[in-house]
Amino acid sequence: MPGKDGGVPSVFSGSILLLPGTHRRARRHAGSRRDARSPPGGRPNTNANVGQRRRPPVRVFRINPAVAGNPPPGEKDQPAARAELLATIGSSEFHLGHLDSAEKLLREALRIRIETDGANSPIAAGILNDLGLVRKHQDHLDDAERLLRESLAIREKSLGHANGATARGLFDLASILAMRGKNTEAEAAYRESLRLRETLFASGDKTIEPTVIPLTMYGLGQHLARMNRLPEGESLMRRALTLRRHLERPGYADALAVLDLGKVVARQGQLAEAEALDREGLASLRNFVEAGDHRIEEAEAQLAEVVRAEGR
Repeated sequence: MPGKDGGVPSVFSGSILLLPGTHRRARRHAGSRRDARSPPGGRPNTNANVGQRRRPPVRVFRINPAVAGNPPPGEKDQPAARAELLATIGSSEFHLGHLDSAEKLLREALRIRIETDGANSPIAAGILNDLGLVRKHQDHLDDAERLLRESLAIREKSLGHANGATARGLFDLASILAMRGKNTEAEAAYRESLRLRETLFASGDKTIEPTVIPLTMYGLGQHLARMNRLPEGESLMRRALTLRRHLERPGYADALAVLDLGKVVARQGQLAEAEALDREGLASLRNFVEAGDHRIEEAEAQLAEVVRAEGR
C-alpha cells in the first residue's frame, strides 16, 4: 500500500528503519523482548530459507544515539518531542544490546517527561517499565523490580487495573521476580497478566495483540516447569505453542520454544518424544541462526544428551 506521497511506505521503529515486509517479524523478535529469548543484541539469521519460501531481507539503518543529545534548532523548545525521541532511540538501543546507552537515554527521557507530564503520568510509567527491563539485563534486579513496581502503581492509579499496560507490566515484573527467586509472587503476576490479556482480548480490546496471549501463557508454563511442576508447565507450553502456530508462521521464537519443551519432556523421562522435539527445534533454529552460533551448539548438546540417555 503506497504512502501518502505515492512511494513505498516504511516503518520507523526507534533508531531502526524497517522496510516493507520486515516490521512484523522485527517486532516479534524484539520482545519478544520480552519473550526475549535471545539476549539483547542477539541476531538470528532472518534471511534464511524457511520451508520453500525465502523471507524478505531486513535492512537496518541505525541512527547515532548522539543525535538525541544534540537536538536541531528549535527542538529544545519542544521537550515532549525530544523526550519521545530519546525514549524511542533508548528502546532501540536496548534491543541492539547497547544497555548503558539505553539506560542513559531512557533516564533523560524520564526526567523530561516528569517535568512535562508529571511523575504519575502513564507516559512516565511506560518509560519506567522500559528502564526496568534495561536494569534487568544489566543484572541490577533489585532496581529493576523497584522500577517495575513503581510503573505498575502509576498505571493502576491512572488507568485502572484492567488494561493492556498493566498486563504488560505484570508480565515484565513476573520475569524479574522469577529471576530473584520470588516464585510465588512471580506465578501470581504471570497468572494475572494472562487473565487480563485473555479477558481484554475476548472483549475486543484493540490494544491486546493476539500474539501476547501465547507469549504470556508460555512464560507461565516455563516458570512452573522451573518450579518442578512439570505436567502443568508442559500443558501450558504445548497450548501456547499450538496457539502461536495458529496465529503466525513458525519463526525464531518458535524454534526456541520447541527446544524448551523438549527439555521439559526429557525431565519427565519421555526420551523418544524429547528427541523428536529437539530435532525439530534444532532444524528450525538453523533457519534463523548462523552455523557455529552458541545457540546451535547448545541445541546440539541438548539433543546429544537425550540420545545418550536413550542408550544410543
